[in-house]
Amino acid sequence: MTTLLAASTTVWLDQIVTGITRGGWIFLVAAGLTLVFGVLHVLNFAHGSLYLVGAYVGAALGPAFGGSLGAFLLILLIAPFAAAAVGGAIEVGLLRPTYRRPLLYQFLLMFGVVYVINGAVEAIWGVETRQLSAPHALTAPVHIGAVTIARYNLFTLAVGIVAAALVLLLLHRSAFGRDVRAVAQDPEMAALLGVRVGRVRTLVYVLGAWLAGLAGVITAGQSAFTTTDGVTTVILAFVVVIVGGMGSIWGAIVASLIIGVADAVGAIAIPDLSVAIVYLVMAVVLLVRPWGLLGRPVHA
Repeated sequence: MTTLLAASTTVWLDQIVTGITRGGWIFLVAAGLTLVFGVLHVLNFAHGSLYLVGAYVGAALGPAFGGSLGAFLLILLIAPFAAAAVGGAIEVGLLRPTYRRPLLYQFLLMFGVVYVINGAVEAIWGVETRQLSAPHALTAPVHIGAVTIARYNLFTLAVGIVAAALVLLLLHRSAFGRDVRAVAQDPEMAALLGVRVGRVRTLVYVLGAWLAGLAGVITAGQSAFTTTDGVTTVILAFVVVIVGGMGSIWGAIVASLIIGVADAVGAIAIPDLSVAIVYLVMAVVLLVRPWGLLGRPVHA
C-alpha cells in the first residue's frame, strides 16, 4: 500500500510539474492575443494562423540551419519575424480602416484572413504533417528527485518566463509602454498629446504576431503539426484571455498556469472529461468573475 501511495504521489507530482511547464507554452500562445485585445480592442481570430506561419517557417528553416542547439535558437529568433511581417501587413492594410467600426466587423474580417493565410500556407507547404527537429540537448529527460521532466518542457517554460518578463518590462518600464497604455485607454487624447497612435497600434500588432510565431516555432520543435492546429490553438488562446481577464498580461500568466495544471491533472483525475476540463475551468471562473480573474468589470 505504501509503495502504491508513493507511486501515486509521484504520478501526481509529474502531472503538476508537466502542467506548470505546459503553462509556459500556453502563455506564449495567448500573450499576443491578450496584448492585441488590450491595446487595439480587436478580437484577433487570425492569431492562430500567425502561429502557423511561425511553425511552418521554423520547420522549413530546420534543414538549412542544421540540428545544433545554436541553430535551433537562431531559428527561434528568426522564424517569428515572418509572422510579424504578415501581422504588420494585416494591421496596416486591413485593420487600420476598421477601428471605428463595430467589433463584429473586425471579427468577421479576421475570420476571412484566417482562410487566406491558411490557404497560402497549404499552397506553399502542402497539407502534410511537419515538425522541426529539436537538438539533442533539449530532448533528454531531467530527473528532479522522483519527478521526471522533459527538458524541452523546461525550455518552453523558460522561454515563456522570459517572454512574460520582457513584455511586462516593455509595457511598464519604457516610453513605448507608456504610449501603449495611453492608446489603450484613450487613443484620441493620446493623439492630442503627441503620441503617434497609428504607429503604436502597428507595433503592438507586430509584437503580438511575433509572439504567436514564437509559440508556433516552440510547438514545431516539440510535436508534429498541420494547418488544422491553428484553429485549436486560437480557441485555447481565447480561453486564456477570457479566464485571465480581457487585455490583462498578468491575468494571462495566471490563467495559463491554472489551465496548464488543470489540463494535466484532469487527464488522470477525470480522463473521461479530459477534453472538456479547460472549458469547465473557464465556466467556473465566468460564474464567479464574469470579467476574468484579473480583468475589470464592464462598468469600470
